[in-house]
Amino acid sequence: MNLKMSPLKIINILLGLFALGAIYFNNFSQAVLLHLLASVGLAIILFATLKFLTKKPKSIYNTISTALIIFLVLHSNSLPATALATTIATFSKFFLEKQGSPAINPAVFGIILATLLLKLFGSDSTIASWWGTNYKLFGGYFTLALLAIWTIFFLKQWRKYAILISFLIPHAIFTYFYSGIEAFQFVFTDATIYFFATIMLIEPRTSPIEKTDQIAYGILAAVLYNALAIAKIPQASLYCIAIVNLVFFIKKSIK
Repeated sequence: MNLKMSPLKIINILLGLFALGAIYFNNFSQAVLLHLLASVGLAIILFATLKFLTKKPKSIYNTISTALIIFLVLHSNSLPATALATTIATFSKFFLEKQGSPAINPAVFGIILATLLLKLFGSDSTIASWWGTNYKLFGGYFTLALLAIWTIFFLKQWRKYAILISFLIPHAIFTYFYSGIEAFQFVFTDATIYFFATIMLIEPRTSPIEKTDQIAYGILAAVLYNALAIAKIPQASLYCIAIVNLVFFIKKSIK
């Protein structure tokens, strides 16, 4: 019997632990539980329906991981955005992929498009607060410990360390010299930047495989992340991922 788990199952366990910690930290509040139903619960229902209708061989684990990211990134008071982002992300997996690969991380695509659509109809309630990635359970060490275990023991299966390093180093340098030591200490002792870098930025299907491409991808992400933040673009981190994903997708398509 082969007991070795795939990286996709491992990332689902990691995200599930993040979600359980967030639910516990918020005392199992009704708002958070409804938020979970509007993301993970809705995603499972949509996945089962679309798989039955299309007969496409999609993985439920991939859909759950996307839904969990939406749950952890969008704030729990954004139920319409959560449901809409989950619906968009799930549909994109069935209808907007080229040869099994999306152009943009589905969770990011869902959140950005849901935000724009709701704003178009006059709603500004969408908040990408990353609340579920940086709650202070055990002083914040719980989330940091989860990401450290993921990065040290399991990230190697994705072979994306070049992206991680080429993003974090220039981002750290820029943060230190532009924002100062206090901002540097805050950013790099909080779990959010590591969640962004080790899970969302390096998502396997939307990030490069070749090492030289990975280095360029990571540096470009660091430049965009800081440039968009300085320009005070709302949800700059999500737009950063979307842009570098698109650049890589276009480059891959040309090849």
